[in-house]
Amino acid sequence: MPTEAKVYRIFIASPSDIKEEREIVREKITHWNSLHAISYKMFLQPVEGGDSAPSLYDRGQAIINKLVDDCDLLIGIFWTRLGTGTPEAESGTAEEIERARSKGKRCMVYFCEKSQSQIDQIEYEKLQNYKEKLKPDGLFYYYETLEDFAAKVFKDITFAVDEIVGEDIQRLAIENRAKETKDAIGLNITGSGGDVNVKNLLINPFSSTINISFNTLLEAKLSVRALLESRFGMQDMEDIKDQEIAKIQLALSSPQMAVLFNQTATVETISTITKIMEEATTSSIYALAMIGRYADDGSPDWLDIVGDWIERLSTQTPMTDWHQPWAIPLKRYPALLLLYSLGISSVRSGKINFLKEVFSRKAFFYEYDIFLSKLLDPISIFSHNIDKTIEFGFWNHSAPVSDYLASLVKNLLYLSEEENYYFQWFDFF
Repeated sequence: MPTEAKVYRIFIASPSDIKEEREIVREKITHWNSLHAISYKMFLQPVEGGDSAPSLYDRGQAIINKLVDDCDLLIGIFWTRLGTGTPEAESGTAEEIERARSKGKRCMVYFCEKSQSQIDQIEYEKLQNYKEKLKPDGLFYYYETLEDFAAKVFKDITFAVDEIVGEDIQRLAIENRAKETKDAIGLNITGSGGDVNVKNLLINPFSSTINISFNTLLEAKLSVRALLESRFGMQDMEDIKDQEIAKIQLALSSPQMAVLFNQTATVETISTITKIMEEATTSSIYALAMIGRYADDGSPDWLDIVGDWIERLSTQTPMTDWHQPWAIPLKRYPALLLLYSLGISSVRSGKINFLKEVFSRKAFFYEYDIFLSKLLDPISIFSHNIDKTIEFGFWNHSAPVSDYLASLVKNLLYLSEEENYYFQWFDFF
């Protein structure tokens, strides 16, 4: 009888001097499947660079990188060579490992120490330097014989799969809990004004009854551009701002969220809360990103709209609302998302002064006025030892907040863009 199973891809990365070990990894993956595939309802698939289809559209390493992006686990193996360099890294294998690590994927790296009669000293020195770079992360394991490698890699694959399964269960529990909480709150994850009427937006930009929506990025683009051309656009956007802020604050102040905020700060608790906040804030993210892209950066009115939007979501509430100390700064997370989204769009549109003006605004913070840029620092929001536990990661069960925010904003605003190009802008911001 056929059995449904999840497929987990294991990418095998190595320079050209590694051959027997690659075959051993494939054999051990096959062995694991024969023992566990049915009981785990999981099938492990070995993947190598040679499995990619030929293409003249992109450079060879970029094609291989797409396989890395789709993998769930990477196994890297080295002996005497680091490999041929690429425009992005010291070698193709090194680029594959770094790419997998940057995406939070689990990486297992092995270094062979069996003797070799002829060694390219330049290549060997490059390899030793790369090994030193990996040491602080404790990413690798030494072996001398193929038998030793075979036993170790099978044990490591088994352990890694068990962790992945556990993380999947935990991640599903977070998603289900977030969905249950959102349903209980009655959170309506839609933009203001209902469905967008594209014809009305394009033909009648001077109407005071424009049907606007920020449900998607495209709708937000059309809506903002129409509002910018409308004589009533400023007033309409003020109303939208108030509605969006009220929606987010309603979710934050709900009894269901209060239960979460009063629990102990764990990865699961924080992940559940952030998922709810992100969905409640998505339409506002779209709106501010498009304002940052299209609005006149010399207009004090538009500056005041976006500044007030972020500032009001940054304002503290009394400590008595939530008794856990970590909950108070975490409430500012929606404002942080808006600042990052506005910042990326403003920088890319060359509106540096617009962004500087927003950064220099002050919000009330306890008894002092403080700049938004300092108030909304990710570390200050994810404080009290939870600054690196925003969601489950693959390597250390945590992800740095800045890395998580970079991916989140990219997937919302620049999903189809090459990561390297996007992150250049994000790092600048």
